[in-house]
Amino acid sequence: MEFSEALGASYRLGKRVGRGASGEVWQATDLRTGETVAAKILRAEHASDPALVERFVRERSILIGLRHPNIVAVRDLVVEGDRLAIVMDYVGGGSLRDVLDRQSNLPPQTAVETTAAVFRALAAAHQQRVLHRDIKPDNVLLLPEWLVGNPDACKVTDFGIARMITDRPRVSTGLLGTPEYMAPELISTGDAGMPGDVYAAGVLLYELLAGRTPFAGPGTDFTIAYRHVSAEVPALDLPDQLSELLLRLLDKRPQNRPAAADAAATLAAMRPRLDGLPALEPASAPEDFVQTERPATAVRGLRQAPEDDGDDVRPHPPQELGPIPDLGTPSRETVYRPMPRRSAAEPEEPDEPDDTESRQSWWRSPRMIGAAAGSLVLLVALIVVAVQFVPKSRGAGPSPSPQPVALQATQQDQPTPTGLGISRKAEYDSATASIRLTITYSAQKGPLRGPFLEVLPGLTKQTVCPTVAW
Repeated sequence: MEFSEALGASYRLGKRVGRGASGEVWQATDLRTGETVAAKILRAEHASDPALVERFVRERSILIGLRHPNIVAVRDLVVEGDRLAIVMDYVGGGSLRDVLDRQSNLPPQTAVETTAAVFRALAAAHQQRVLHRDIKPDNVLLLPEWLVGNPDACKVTDFGIARMITDRPRVSTGLLGTPEYMAPELISTGDAGMPGDVYAAGVLLYELLAGRTPFAGPGTDFTIAYRHVSAEVPALDLPDQLSELLLRLLDKRPQNRPAAADAAATLAAMRPRLDGLPALEPASAPEDFVQTERPATAVRGLRQAPEDDGDDVRPHPPQELGPIPDLGTPSRETVYRPMPRRSAAEPEEPDEPDDTESRQSWWRSPRMIGAAAGSLVLLVALIVVAVQFVPKSRGAGPSPSPQPVALQATQQDQPTPTGLGISRKAEYDSATASIRLTITYSAQKGPLRGPFLEVLPGLTKQTVCPTVAW
């Protein structure tokens, strides 16, 4: 875009001041008043989606009606050709992300005061049933006088935009959102509500204090996102009251988190007691995250319970989970219990598998072994039955030399959810009276490693196990 390009009939664009996942932000001038405003021009893919444009136009009054000192006010919506733009108040002090890029983290008092403003903005939006769905430092803008004790100098932007964009039907299976700030229920069940906004603001507070988000570390976006579900929040050296509130904000159960208005009031009351505390020493993410106890389904009978040898180390007892719904007669014997967490100091017995081995791979599960055995029985039975019906020579006199007979049968299993494919091919050679069985493993999502187990059973109880040569 060129300098001073028109945006609709009422605005003229200036310089570009930012770029995000949903579009670009430009400084603009309102030709009617001469005021400086900000215009967020959404990406072309959004502007070319008629359903999305219709949703923005339909909810224009909601966006414009959302007014609070800690919210960047939306002034107008411009739909012009292939361009969709949201005109907002101009906030010229940069974002919280810019601050963290310069100084890593903030003193507790400043972090608490800033996050309290974010919670006040959330409370005002939630009162009007508007969700944000993308709280992070990039979407918290600052006035130039931010650090002089002005409670209105911190403003949250992009309310409702993330929801309207991500609510569209999509064919992609990728994550919709920023993994570091996604609530556990959004990852595990897809539920997004007010507690999800509270959780994201809790992650923001953690980042302002520590210089990193709680579950940042090595791995893909999916790995980082799943830590919100499976890992405990790494502890920080903070006053007890602040530490307790932080854990409540980051509770994995949405119903245990405080409402945005309550969190804002608690932080505001806590702020004077944090005066003079220095910023924490920035620390890197832990190498290993502590796994949290969470509900899991375990199949009984796979492993015999070890005898009590007087050792004090044992799994945690099951917790009370409340009444279990009646699901009818189960096809397998299962139990719903919290997943036990083992101590790192637990001694290892030579004859007992370690924690890695205890998580059985697909090929060692009884179900997969049984399926493989059954498949091989069918293949070998097919070959034997076919051999029984090979035509024999008729008539008197010496029998002519038998002609070699070649029979074969194949089986292709459906790929497993992890991308593993197994195919089997059995070939019978009448000249040598032997069966050649070829088993092929293929992987779509990772290399194959480790031992493999295949079972070659007898066809009947009276059949002697055939000689096998590999």
